[in-house]
Amino acid sequence: MFKQMAVIVTLTLLTSLFTAIILIPMISSKLIVIDKNKKENFLERINKIGISKLQNFYVKILKFALNHKLLIILSVTFLFIFSLYSLKFIGVEFFPSQDAGLLQIMMELPVGTSMETTSKFSKEIEEVLAKLPETILTFSQWGYDEKGINLMFGSEEGRNIAYIMARFPPIEKRKRTTVEIAEYLRKTIPEIPGAKLKFITEDPMADLLFGGAPLSIEIRGKNLEQGYSIAKKIANAIQSIEGIRDVTISYKMGKPEIHIKVNREKAARLALSPLQIAMTLNKFINGYTVSKYREKGDEYNIVVKLNKRDVNYPEKLLSIYVSNLLGQKIPLAEVATIKYESGPIKIERRDQQRVIKITANIVNRDLGSIVKEAKEKIKKLNIPDEFEIYFSGAKEEQEKSFKLLYIALFLGTALVYMVMASVFESLTAPFIIIFSVPFAAIGVIWTLIITGLNMSVIAFIGLIMLIGIVVNNGIVLVDYANLLLKRGFEIRNAIITAGKTRLRPILMTTITTLFGLLPLALSKAEGSETWNAISTTVIGGLFVSTLITLIFIPVLYE
Repeated sequence: MFKQMAVIVTLTLLTSLFTAIILIPMISSKLIVIDKNKKENFLERINKIGISKLQNFYVKILKFALNHKLLIILSVTFLFIFSLYSLKFIGVEFFPSQDAGLLQIMMELPVGTSMETTSKFSKEIEEVLAKLPETILTFSQWGYDEKGINLMFGSEEGRNIAYIMARFPPIEKRKRTTVEIAEYLRKTIPEIPGAKLKFITEDPMADLLFGGAPLSIEIRGKNLEQGYSIAKKIANAIQSIEGIRDVTISYKMGKPEIHIKVNREKAARLALSPLQIAMTLNKFINGYTVSKYREKGDEYNIVVKLNKRDVNYPEKLLSIYVSNLLGQKIPLAEVATIKYESGPIKIERRDQQRVIKITANIVNRDLGSIVKEAKEKIKKLNIPDEFEIYFSGAKEEQEKSFKLLYIALFLGTALVYMVMASVFESLTAPFIIIFSVPFAAIGVIWTLIITGLNMSVIAFIGLIMLIGIVVNNGIVLVDYANLLLKRGFEIRNAIITAGKTRLRPILMTTITTLFGLLPLALSKAEGSETWNAISTTVIGGLFVSTLITLIFIPVLYE
């Protein structure tokens, strides 16, 4: 997902490297003219005075730090440990939720409800949506889709199921978020007898891409009835968790079915298999093409199937003749009986096990804390050993992604260290600089706490980017200090001179990076929720890392 970003950043940096070492010196030789007689203008004087005062102030702080090394090291270490402890105040999620300006309400009525009743109630809800000041348009559908588009994208369908949708303007043009509108509707939509309403506030495609429902719990086991009983217990337990909405169980009983029970022994004696019977019934009920009718260049299928009135009286199906392997016609009544039963609407499987899913929406809370509470409540339930409970969906995807990102973080740090070690021709200098990386985490943690953002894959990518950004200031500082040592400076003078001289370029690179990311961090446009996290993470980490680099790196260096 982030391959394109990595490629663009890499190519841009390579291009800027070429520009910096070849193009800029050439242009500078032509355009920069030093006139010794020229008088300083107002801005140059202000800048000179300001930078001079800032450098003198920094030197005072640096001298204090170098004279109190133990105090500085202990203070920074304590700050780092305290920041790690503060991690518990940061929520964890897979991807930041986006406000796409689309609200979808799934209404499920009792099994067996007529299409007319479903239509009536869905139109009532659509009228409520149409009256909202934010609504641009509404749309509703119910029943079955012949092309199976809904089922393809994981949505349910049936005579008793309806989807009512509303489109809102971009978030910057309205006062309420989609989540806030959904919370309002939960209280204002008139109660419909036997109806279950599920509010979907994100783009359904985002659910498919980012792991499905915000909270998804799987109960795996062989016995469906017992599994359904466990699912109801878990659903009741998690409903009391603050922030949980629209708890739904995927396994639903009560669908009226006609079961044709084949007597396998009789069928075998008459050279009939259940497959032959099933295929014959399928042809009679759903029809099959026997020929084509052509007229004026157009072709029409000629389909033969039972009359609807015969299908409506299933007992008549027993009078159907089925051809056996010998070509004989056997009446279905000879080998089968008909029973009226109810069965599950669908049966799901995963890893060759039957699965019942419990899904729920999350409002104004993070996934990590919700899952923690849910696990505690499930522990108190007596779950039989033959059943397994898994947190799937966004939680499962988050754990997989975070494991890979931890590896990427480690590899990124190792690669940066190796590159610096080869260039410095030293193992200690890059070791000192690499301390900028963990202390950048202090800035990330406190920025996420202050802004109220959650730790997500996006924020983690920002943390990985910081590895390559925060070491730059340390490199500038340590490289110049090494140069001064080679020129015969004492170590204390080398550090203070390097700090004072390199303060200006360090501040310039840091401030330009911060201001370059600021528009992305402050953006409130549609979809900005995703990218606010990466820019905010980099800004916070770089800001704190720069402050620590200017004090802590010189102390470690000496």
